[in-house]
Amino acid sequence: MWQLLLLLAALDSVAAGAWAVLRPGDLLQILQCPPSPDRVLLCRALGLLFLAHAPCLLLAAWRSGFAGLALLPLFGRLLTAGVWLWLLGTGGMAAGAEPALHGGDAVWPWLTGAGDMAAVRFALIALLLHDAIWPPLLIAFLATRRTPAVKDGAAPVAALPAAPPAPPA
Repeated sequence: MWQLLLLLAALDSVAAGAWAVLRPGDLLQILQCPPSPDRVLLCRALGLLFLAHAPCLLLAAWRSGFAGLALLPLFGRLLTAGVWLWLLGTGGMAAGAEPALHGGDAVWPWLTGAGDMAAVRFALIALLLHDAIWPPLLIAFLATRRTPAVKDGAAPVAALPAAPPAPPA
C-alpha cells in the first residue's frame, strides 16, 4: 500500500514540478501576478523542488533503507503549504491596503483590490489543499518505518560487538 501511495506522490511531484518549470507564467497568471524575471525564476525553483521530491519518494518506497528520504518531500510540501497560507493571509488584508506597503498594483493586484480577489483566493485554497494532503500521509509512512530496535526501546548501541576484533598476528 505504501509503495502505491508514494508512487502516486512521486507522480504528483513530477506533474507539479514539470508544470512550474516549463510553464511558470501559468502559476503567476492564476495568482494574477504580472510575470517578471525574478518571479519566473522563483516559480521554476519551486518546480525544481517538486522534481527533486520524485526520486526521494521512489527510493523511500522501494528501498527500506531510504525511508528517511521521505523527509525532503514532507518538508517541501509543508514549505509550499506555508507559502499559500501566507498569501491567503495577506490577501485577507486587501480592504484598505496601502499600495505602497505591498509594492502597488503591479506586484499583487488582488492584494490591493485591483484584481479578482475571489478567483485568486480559490486558486490559493486549491494549491493549499494540493500541498497539504501529502504531509499527513508522509508522516504516517515514516511512523511505520521505525526500526525495531527503536520500537522495543533497546539502545542502538546494543547491536555493536562487545570488543573490536583482534589485529592479525
